[in-house]
Amino acid sequence: KRRRWFAELDGGAWFFTTNSDFFRGGTRQQNPIWSVQFHLIRILRRRAWIAFDSNGYFGGRTTTNGTVQLNFQENSRLGGTLAYRQSRHQVLKVSVNAGAYTTIGEDFTSVGIVYQYVWGGRR
Repeated sequence: KRRRWFAELDGGAWFFTTNSDFFRGGTRQQNPIWSVQFHLIRILRRRAWIAFDSNGYFGGRTTTNGTVQLNFQENSRLGGTLAYRQSRHQVLKVSVNAGAYTTIGEDFTSVGIVYQYVWGGRR
C-alpha cells in the first residue's frame, strides 16, 4: 500500500554584506534573516495532493551608522496548496496563504495559480 501522508521541514537563511555607501556616505549592516517552513502533505489520488503550509522568518535587525535599529523581524504565514499533476511533466497548483503573525512589513493574504513544467525525473 502506498503512503498517503508526508511531512517536510525546510530551513533557510539570507546573509547580507555591509553597505558602506548607504544614504549620504553612511554605513548599514544587516543581521541574517532565518526561515523555517513546514508542509503536511496528503496524497488524494494518483495525480492530486493537498498540503497545509506554514513558515516563519526572524532576524534581520539593521545597524545604521553604528546605531542599532528597532526592526527585528518575526513574521509567519499559514496556508494551503492543492495540486493536480496533468501529465508526467505538468502540474497545476492553487494556493492560498495569509499572515499569521507580523512585526515588520505588510500583513496580507495571497492567492496563487501556478502552472509548472518539470524536467527530468524517472523514466
